[in-house]
Amino acid sequence: MSEIRIAKVSTIDSKNKKISVLYPDRGRSVSKMLPCIASEFSAIKVGDTVIVATVSNATDGSAVVLGKI
Repeated sequence: MSEIRIAKVSTIDSKNKKISVLYPDRGRSVSKMLPCIASEFSAIKVGDTVIVATVSNATDGSAVVLGKI
């Protein structure tokens, strides 16, 4: 099952349109760099709250940032 998660932006790679996020409910673990498909990518800043869609059957922690809340 895939899931939608709420996370905080940790780092931003503007050139590649990728974001790493912090999951506060998972011991403050930080994700790998995730692609961001939000049309307002340039408005996303470190510390912002974002929605992340995860793929539960992927072994590499695949996910995508959907956008800012």
